[in-house]
Parts: sequence; structure tokens; C-alpha cells
Amino acid sequence: MTTRSLFITSILILSTLSKSSPELPAPDSNLENDPLLNTTHLLNNQGVRNHLKTYYNAQSFTCTTADNIMIDGIYVPRNNATHTTIAAAGFYPGNQEGMASLVKLLPEDSNILFFDARGHGKSTGWLFPNLPYYGMHEYKDIIAVMDMAKSFDNKPLIMLGICAGGFNTLRALVELKKQEKLEQYDVRCVILDSLFTSGTHVLHAGHYHFGQKVIPQMLRSTLYPNDTSATVKDRLLYKLLWNFLGYPLVSLLKWTVQDSIKQHDPITCADDKIHFLKNIPILYIHANNDGYAPIEHVKTLKEKHANDQDQMLIFDKSKHAFNLLIHKHEYRKNICNFVAKIIATMQAPTM
Repeated sequence: MTTRSLFITSILILSTLSKSSPELPAPDSNLENDPLLNTTHLLNNQGVRNHLKTYYNAQSFTCTTADNIMIDGIYVPRNNATHTTIAAAGFYPGNQEGMASLVKLLPEDSNILFFDARGHGKSTGWLFPNLPYYGMHEYKDIIAVMDMAKSFDNKPLIMLGICAGGFNTLRALVELKKQEKLEQYDVRCVILDSLFTSGTHVLHAGHYHFGQKVIPQMLRSTLYPNDTSATVKDRLLYKLLWNFLGYPLVSLLKWTVQDSIKQHDPITCADDKIHFLKNIPILYIHANNDGYAPIEHVKTLKEKHANDQDQMLIFDKSKHAFNLLIHKHEYRKNICNFVAKIIATMQAPTM
């Protein structure tokens, strides 16, 4: 307990270190130059929020889940919107601001809702202390945001999830289906980027994730905003944090949570439940060499879903949860074409 508390405390200290929040540059029609597709700018959470409000008429919102967790989000309305997209972020850092790139990549006739899942950003709840139960309750965040979307503008919904965001989105939709409530939300299609289908499938990725992603991201967003992830890992502070704190504590954390994750995996995994959503088309986006979530699992999920409208977009030179930044043009083209094809029918799916 002492070591876990030390680990959590160190993360909180790094996460709350203050730094200036300069304004982002103005939007650029060239995706290569737009600030919302630049990882350095995306780490500037307040700057992203200000940018969305200034240039995209975004507005903040809060909603409450069924288990009384406060969810903080951003709503981006679009003129002449035909639908609303709910964008769920990955596990870590998992902040809504990191999803802001989608403003430039989603169809221009889509309203967008970004949000911080429980234990992330400005939302309430605890992330690391609740890791043994991850996946059991996060779906309630998705449903609360779906309700909020309907209160803003009762348009058909597109669900988009990256990594854990997709995992929790599928669970939310399955639960709504079981409760015979899914039809009232008019979900037209689902987009799953870098999806993992089971908590047990990603237990192995803990060391890589924290060593290569979490600690570099924290250092970049607090102490070294001008560094890349590669250069920050050459710094002495990173090496000290990882070798003497991160690695041993991640090993302990994995040992602590793995039995519980495996125990509730039959409840949370998507593999044997995707058939509940068989009438909702899904676009799967994945890196061929994704080190977190093996593409074979997603291909199997697609086969089990067995919807003729499903599509799969696979990138050979990419990496987990970075498809939208590495292949931004192809990413936008494929999503826009897929959504346009589904929305063009404007017929609610048969549930």
C-alpha cells in the first residue's frame, strides 16, 4: 500500500506542476500546420480549450453518471449538423483536449462532444486506485455523455473511441441494448481506433505504456514542453524516474491488479458480446504492428460482428492511438466517406 501510494503521489505531483499556457496559433487549412494536429500544442490543455472556444464556438459542460461521478466535457456545435459524434479518449493521459484533433478530421456537419472519463482531467473519481476494477463502471461515463448530447441537439449519434475509449464505448452500447434502451439514442455507426477487446489482452503493455508514454508525457507537459518524447527520455530525470520509481512500481501494480482484471474480464470483454450490436456498422482503424492491442483480436471481433457495412482501415507504418496524427489525410478521408455513406440513408437502424 505504501509503494502504491508513493507511485500515485509522484504522478499527481508531476501532473500538477504549473507551466504557462500560451495561446495556440490560429487554425490552418493545411492539416500539416494546424495546431490541433501538433502534439506539443495538444499538451497545452488550457490553450486547447481556449482555441476551441475562440475558433470553434465550443462550450464547456458537466454531467453526472448513474453512480454520481461528475464528467467534464466540451461541446463543439457545427452549422447545419446532421449528426453528433461522441469522442472517447484512451486510458492515459486520456484527457479530452488530446482528442481535439478530431475537430479537423471529422465531417464538418458533425457536432462533437469531448469529455474526461472518470479519474481523468477535470472529472471526478480516481483512476489508479481503481485499476483492479477498470472497465466495470467506465461505461456509465459514455451513457451520461450520450444523454448530454441528446439534450444539446437531438441528432443521430456517431460513437468514436480510441483505445480504452472504444472498449468502454462498446460496453456502454451493449449495456443499453440489454436494457432495451439503445434504440432511443439512434446510434448510426461506431468508429473504433486502436481498440483492445479485453482487459487481459493489455496487461502485458503496462511497462511499455508507462515507460514510453506516461512518464515522457508528464515530463513534456510539465517541465520540458519543447522536448519530443524521444529527447525527454535522454534526460537524467526521466532515467531516474523510470529506473528507480516507474519500473519497480509498475511491476508491483501489474501484480496487484492482474487477478482482479482477469476475474471480471468475462463481464467487460467485447469478444462474446459484439453480436448484440450486429445491426450497427463499425469502422475499425488499427496499426498493423500495434504493440498494445494485437490486430488479430480486432479482426476476430469484426468477423464475429458480421455486418456487411463494416470496414477496416489498417495502417502499416503507424502506432497505437497515433493513427490520426501520423496518417491524418487518409484518416479524415476514410472517416468522412464511411460516415457520409451511413448518414445518407437517414434511416434509424433496426435494433
